[in-house]
Amino acid sequence: MTIPFNPCWESDQLLAMPFDQYQRYRLTAELVVALKKAAGAAEERWRILDVGGYFRNMRGEDRLPLTEFLLADEVQVVDMVDFEHPQYLKASGTDLPFEDRSFDVVASCDTLEHIPRDSRSRFLHEIRRVARRAVVLAAPHATQGVSRAERALDEYLRSFGIVHQMLDEHLRYGIPDPDWVDSWLNEQGASFVAFPSGYLPRWQLMMLLKHQLIALPNTLELHERLDQTYNPAFYARDQRGPGYRRVYLIMTSGEVPAAIHPFVERASRREPEDATAELIGLVAAPFIRALTHLGQLQERYSQLAEAHAAMAATYHQAVHNAAVLEGEKRGLHEQLELLRWQNEILQARLSNTGLRGVLSGILQRGRRFLRQGR
Repeated sequence: MTIPFNPCWESDQLLAMPFDQYQRYRLTAELVVALKKAAGAAEERWRILDVGGYFRNMRGEDRLPLTEFLLADEVQVVDMVDFEHPQYLKASGTDLPFEDRSFDVVASCDTLEHIPRDSRSRFLHEIRRVARRAVVLAAPHATQGVSRAERALDEYLRSFGIVHQMLDEHLRYGIPDPDWVDSWLNEQGASFVAFPSGYLPRWQLMMLLKHQLIALPNTLELHERLDQTYNPAFYARDQRGPGYRRVYLIMTSGEVPAAIHPFVERASRREPEDATAELIGLVAAPFIRALTHLGQLQERYSQLAEAHAAMAATYHQAVHNAAVLEGEKRGLHEQLELLRWQNEILQARLSNTGLRGVLSGILQRGRRFLRQGR
């Protein structure tokens, strides 16, 4: 038997999903289709529940990813955010508002690690309770290297002043211990299989690269092009250990079917020798574009700095000119005050009585002289 493939899973829209998200939802879709074929129900429309499956992308768009991968099935999504959609319901994974065995398959992708430790048993109980056939549980687990990789990413992001909410919850709650999950399932008598997913060395490299791009302005399309290139090239190759996440297929009816064996075999294959060179070539182009953009920004910054220096010089000249004008204004004001003072002295002299008498006599003599002339 082979792992299912659907061409719509490699549409431009789905391939533009962040690589980490694309991997877990495509794998979930592959497992659901494999279960349907194993049950002789390939053409049936199954009811699927995705617990914790709401996502808002970098464009600010609300997405329910599993509904886009399983178009032939009836997919219901529950999460804890307020969102209106016919296939969405706000509900807690620790208290699902559904009857027992309400869904053929229940999926939970990268949600268990966001549940407080003391509520994880309840969460696992609930997703098993409402599943009629199987549960697909995918989440980062405390396997070799995962905790160290997350701490390194967290320190890297904090160096930029970024606190990643989801990653912060991983560190506060602690990512699940696979031994604890295995023990819990064995205590329930569950038939299950587990395998790694999300090849850890590339997961860490891609997360560092993508968050480096986030630090640059106007890189949304660059992010999408990088994912659209990475996802078809490395999706299958990243389904191996050491993995960032651990995937459980937990049967709630019957035993694990043989149709699941190819998934386990794929996860145990060795890494191709040329994969590293391919990855370097893959990420080099967008990274060079990012550096080119950074160079353009630096050139623009230099131009703005020169413009700022010219404006500063103009400003200082204007300040100087204003000071000169202010000095001239004060000089004119002082001259005006001097003229006003001289006028007041003249008015005071004119008001003197003796001077008035002299002027009066002069005027009288002037009048007599005029009369004699007539």
